[in-house]
Amino acid sequence: MYTCRVRVFVAAGMFGNPTEKMKREAIAAGTILGRNGYTLLQGGSNAGMMGLTLTEFLKYSSDVEAIVPEIYKSDVAGLTFKKVHLAKDLSERLHLITQQSDKIIVLPGGQGTLLELLYANESKRAMEHNCEIFVVNADGIYRGLQQQISDMRRYGLTDTSKTMISFVGTVSECFREQVKEY
Repeated sequence: MYTCRVRVFVAAGMFGNPTEKMKREAIAAGTILGRNGYTLLQGGSNAGMMGLTLTEFLKYSSDVEAIVPEIYKSDVAGLTFKKVHLAKDLSERLHLITQQSDKIIVLPGGQGTLLELLYANESKRAMEHNCEIFVVNADGIYRGLQQQISDMRRYGLTDTSKTMISFVGTVSECFREQVKEY
C-alpha cells in the first residue's frame, strides 16, 4: 500500500545570532518532522537555523528535498538530498515552495524568510495553493509583523480574511494531528 507523505517546507534563517529558544524551535522542527514520517522541504543549506533543522531531521529520516534557484545551486554542492528542485529564478522558487508543500513553517530568519512567508500568504489568498502557514514567533521575533498586520487592519488597508497566517509560540503548535513527543 502506498502512503503519501506530508511535505513540509521550513523557512528559516541561514545567518545571525539566534537565541537559545530560537535554536530549540529549529531543532524541534527537525525532530518532530523526522520522527513522524514527514518529507522535509527546505532551502538547501546546512547553515544557521535552517541547518539546525536539517541536522536534527537527518537523525531520523533522509527524506529531504531542496528547493533552490539556479543561481544558488552551488550552495547545495556536497549536500545530499533525496531530490533537488532547481528553479530558474527566485520567483519560480517561491512558486515551487507553495506548489510542493502541504504545510509551511516559518522559523526566525531574515529577508529571504520574510519573502517566503509573504509570498505564501498572498498566493494562498489568491487560492493558488492550500498550504497551512505557521509562523513560529520564538522570543517575539515576529511581534513587529503582527503589529504591522494589526495596523493595516486598523487603517482599513487589509482585513482578517487577507491574512492566511497562524502565529504560534512553538513548532509543536503547528501540528493538529498527534505527533511523537520530542
